[in-house]
Amino acid sequence: MIAVVFAFCYPVFGTNHHKHLEASTSPYLKSHATDAIQWKPLSLHTLETARSTSRPIFLTSGYHACYWCYRLKKDTFSNQKLADLINSRFTPIIIDREVHTSEDTFLQDFMRETLGISGWPLMVILTPRGAPVYGYTYSKPEPLMDSLKTFLSSWDSATDTITIDAQRQLDEMKERVASSNRTGDRTTAQLLNAFLSQANTAADQEYGGFGLDEKYPWVPQMLALVDLMEINPQPAVIEFISRTVHAIRKGAITDQLNGGIFRYATSRDWATPHYEQMLYTQALVTKLFARTARLTGDQTLSLAALRAALATTDSFKLENNWYRSARSAVSAEGVDGGYYLWRQNELRDALGENWKTMVTDLGSGTSLILPDFIGPSSANTVQVLRNLRSRREQVTDDKVLLAWNGLVLSGFAGIAALDKKLYANANALAENLLAAGSKPQVGSLISSGENSGVSNLETLVYVAGGLLDWWQLTNDRRYAEIGTTLLTRAHSLFYHNGMWETAAQPLIGMSTGRISIPDSQLPSPSGEWLRLAQVAAYSNSTNSAELQKMAEKVATSPSSVVEVEEAFFHATTIAAKVVRALVPNNFASTSAEQ
Repeated sequence: MIAVVFAFCYPVFGTNHHKHLEASTSPYLKSHATDAIQWKPLSLHTLETARSTSRPIFLTSGYHACYWCYRLKKDTFSNQKLADLINSRFTPIIIDREVHTSEDTFLQDFMRETLGISGWPLMVILTPRGAPVYGYTYSKPEPLMDSLKTFLSSWDSATDTITIDAQRQLDEMKERVASSNRTGDRTTAQLLNAFLSQANTAADQEYGGFGLDEKYPWVPQMLALVDLMEINPQPAVIEFISRTVHAIRKGAITDQLNGGIFRYATSRDWATPHYEQMLYTQALVTKLFARTARLTGDQTLSLAALRAALATTDSFKLENNWYRSARSAVSAEGVDGGYYLWRQNELRDALGENWKTMVTDLGSGTSLILPDFIGPSSANTVQVLRNLRSRREQVTDDKVLLAWNGLVLSGFAGIAALDKKLYANANALAENLLAAGSKPQVGSLISSGENSGVSNLETLVYVAGGLLDWWQLTNDRRYAEIGTTLLTRAHSLFYHNGMWETAAQPLIGMSTGRISIPDSQLPSPSGEWLRLAQVAAYSNSTNSAELQKMAEKVATSPSSVVEVEEAFFHATTIAAKVVRALVPNNFASTSAEQ
């Protein structure tokens, strides 16, 4: 456990559950303030209430941009009979998975281990002391109600047995985490070979990307390959990187009207997107475009990076120069992807009877059209539809996550020199991050201009990364100083006994220290820490010497067995170790000094 006390994300305001949620910094929680279910935010007070009443907990986790979270609210949580059952027999708790990341990660792990599924929306029954019993994803009200009644019948007759079984299951999860931290005599070369082998197995050589079903960008793995190819170019691997990046650029995963990036595509050929746009996706794909352009010399990708960055400033930037978390998959009318899709008569009215010579369907998966643009006047066609779409209302999550804003600055830094407007926006964000990172405690959220929320490793590392990348572009030492300080603080707070914690002790679940935190769609914060420590070494900042001592110990500590067994999901860490071993006196830089 990390002996640091932070303010919790949500205050407690009496007994009115509406006030609990209405006062939240999370639009997702606010949207549930009028539910018939009397949701409470996750807090020590709420958990103590569950224990004192001996009521099991019914917890749901989701986020504002999620289409199926919206459907669960509309289809299921609006059911009065279900609400009456949950309100009378459970302690109902709702969390924003983007705020309570540690608790959500624990519950997702529980779902994978017990049911073989995960994702959002998530619903879990827990004992009054927070041990998970059973979970659900999206469900209609009737089957959910039937299942809850079955559980309650068992709970009433065998409370002690269920509690003991849940605790045993939790202990087994802890043992599996401990087992994943077993160390082995693995060389950096073995780690590298394992990653390349697994990446090759997962690679889709026909369409690009990884996997033969739905397509996520998997940017951490792609950036790791770029890092490695910059050291030791391999034509076949570089061709795969280029094919994948161009598939992202040209496919339905990119909004061809303005360049924004959807979270993933639902088919192997990058068609039919899942329509939510997350801030981190914009940031990471922008960085991937720019890095690949530098690797290959393909200026088409430089322009794609610039387009994605400008789309981010256009669609995500708030008036205070921070960037919102997401643009929802759900239109103001409640239609999945409705903001991005067009009826044929709308296109005919806007473009004329020959509209089919100007627009083609990228693959919406419906009778509506997700437009791509063809013909000699495509730029004019884009402008016409862009003007019309600007009149539509878009549902957004205006919550400001400091970590994701750090990723945005990193993405902007690689391309900002090409455009004055982008540079100005990036510089304004850099100043925001500099001010936030200079505070004694750096929370995960920005609320009313102030840090709030629980601090975590991801926030400190990603903000440090943004500041260090901006230092490399501007040569302004202020950014290097604070970036290095944040990396030093991250190590002090979250690295103990050779293991990384993602946050302080979670309110639900367990402390899951790991030798190496795996990549998700976001880069591993522990792997990024190791990579950035090498960058910071060249800044000669006040704390850089101390940081290098820390980094040397981390880099030379034995690797976990899982880093080899699941090397694909440790790409960021493995690439950082390889670069550190092979290029100890060099790093990729766009510094004004070079």
